[in-house]
Amino acid sequence: MIDSQHWLSTRDHNDWRMRAACAEIGHQPFFPEGTSWPRISYEPALKVCRSCPVQAECLEWALAADERYGVWGGKTPEERSAITGRKVSR
Repeated sequence: MIDSQHWLSTRDHNDWRMRAACAEIGHQPFFPEGTSWPRISYEPALKVCRSCPVQAECLEWALAADERYGVWGGKTPEERSAITGRKVSR
């Protein structure tokens, strides 16, 4: 799993991540804790992603990085798994 705090700390001013809708709201909605699958609600994160100007770049990055956890590019782990054909870890 890509450490979300590292992901945020490695941004530079020209990086697409600086324009991300999630850049200032923290990682919790994108990596929900305290609930068990399949009841995890990604809807708060997906709502943010729907208005994000860099959603495609985010998804491309997550697929290239083989990110298996959290919401990236407006896609849940299960949705990204369907794209890549990889199994989702639980």
